[in-house]
Amino acid sequence: MGSQIVELDVPTLLRLWAAGLPQGEICDQLGIRYGSFHIVKRRYKLPPRARAKQRPTQSEPDPTAEEIAERAAQVRTRWSPAERARRRIGGPSRRVTLREYQFDRRSFAVTALD
Repeated sequence: MGSQIVELDVPTLLRLWAAGLPQGEICDQLGIRYGSFHIVKRRYKLPPRARAKQRPTQSEPDPTAEEIAERAAQVRTRWSPAERARRRIGGPSRRVTLREYQFDRRSFAVTALD
């Protein structure tokens, strides 16, 4: 698979870059593959642009176990009695009955034992 040489409209490239268009749109307008745009940036020494959103330098610390418990209690106060019953583990609606089965190897049959 050989490389393909693409004629590039450099003034348009520089104008679009300075206008702040996303790289994908620049590639679409100039007929460049998005994966090759880093080569174009390096070849024409495109200056770095300011990011639309600056990444936070330091994130908030994780909540402590006490803070999590406090927040969970706040959320539970807004539950209706029906919601509280639905979320309760081990309540009457969640009872499980385990049945026993027997496998007969001779007839390959499974029968329930009551």
